[in-house]
Amino acid sequence: MQEMIAGTLHRMLHGMDLASILVGAFLFLLFVLFFTIGLRARGGFFRFLYFLLSVVFLFGIPPAIVYSSKYYFHKIEITYNHSRPLMYSNSFLIDIGFKNNGKLALNKCLITIIPKRKVQNLLNKIRDTLNPIVYISYPFSQKIPVGKSYEASKILPYQYKKYDFNFEINCR
Repeated sequence: MQEMIAGTLHRMLHGMDLASILVGAFLFLLFVLFFTIGLRARGGFFRFLYFLLSVVFLFGIPPAIVYSSKYYFHKIEITYNHSRPLMYSNSFLIDIGFKNNGKLALNKCLITIIPKRKVQNLLNKIRDTLNPIVYISYPFSQKIPVGKSYEASKILPYQYKKYDFNFEINCR
């Protein structure tokens, strides 16, 4: 349980940057504004409307941060991906190339391999999302300007070569 919490916190803190903080702060200010207007509004309908808008802004902060970061500020395009478990050893080959198509330069990346459970039914898909078997991560720091490409190759220890896997790359 502690490893799961530590892994989640590590991935969350890896994703923090100035653009994410600014988007979150702007939406939080909108929440405070509409909440305050809702407190001062006269009439039940307008008070309810402003409180509803404030709740929408409050719960919209995390998806807005993820969407703006992934599809606008730090957008990457994978040019090739030959990553796979190696057949004769307990290791995983990361061989990936990607291009920075975002609006900001990338400074650090985190490549994560998440093995899936062998039987893929609805319950196991939910388990894989909430509590995966294990995370194998490869963080690296490299300044990648906007419009430039980068290639990463690394061999990591990996004990789950008979399992399917999800492959994620997250750059900031």
